[in-house]
Amino acid sequence: MLLLNCLDPVTGEVYWSRNIVDDAKTKLIEWGMAGSPLIYEDVVIVNPGGSTGAVAAYDRMTGVKRWAGAGDRATYASPQIAELDGVPQILIYCSTGLCGHDVISGEKLWAFPWTNMTKLNIAQPIVLPDKSVFISSGYGGGSALLDVTQKDNEWKVAARWTRPDRFRLKFNGGVYRDGFVYGLDEGILSCFDLSIGKKTWKRGRYDFGQIVMVGSDLLVATESGKVVLVEVTPNESRE
Repeated sequence: MLLLNCLDPVTGEVYWSRNIVDDAKTKLIEWGMAGSPLIYEDVVIVNPGGSTGAVAAYDRMTGVKRWAGAGDRATYASPQIAELDGVPQILIYCSTGLCGHDVISGEKLWAFPWTNMTKLNIAQPIVLPDKSVFISSGYGGGSALLDVTQKDNEWKVAARWTRPDRFRLKFNGGVYRDGFVYGLDEGILSCFDLSIGKKTWKRGRYDFGQIVMVGSDLLVATESGKVVLVEVTPNESRE
């Protein structure tokens, strides 16, 4: 069972509730669902996985299902909205790779295969200012930079570069700034140059914690519970 609930923010009263796994006629993945629901205009979009209802949209006021789009086994990333080549779409990072879905119907527009030994893609994709998309995964995965374009309603996705087994963001997404992504590469803080797909430095073993950019510094909540502030540039880091 996996319940999507709509609650009164003051009283906690349940307005409506749907079991999205049953609705999709699929099974809950091993560690439950970590992806956040996405509110887009008047619907709530979720990714329960499955061949028929992998991506689903519910009316945010009533809980009535508006549409369901075909896809693949879910993992733990959240649905997100991106405008690529001028078209708003839903990005879904699932077990087989990254897909773009139509925001109105849920139809799959394009797909880029990207897997690892566990078929778990978890770290959130990053849409860059030039509208390319950076993806990364752990478990022997790596990273890639994708260009997504369309012509006459035909979509094409191509890798500007791929780096298998390089810059592997396992659980937590990276932080983009000025052409570089900072992130926990298999638990070690690293800087990655997106223009060439190359790591510029790797130091600071914080394991699988959380990071956030504060001004020009990174605030790292380590897996052990310690909190550290790290000054970062493309050339070096200083705790």
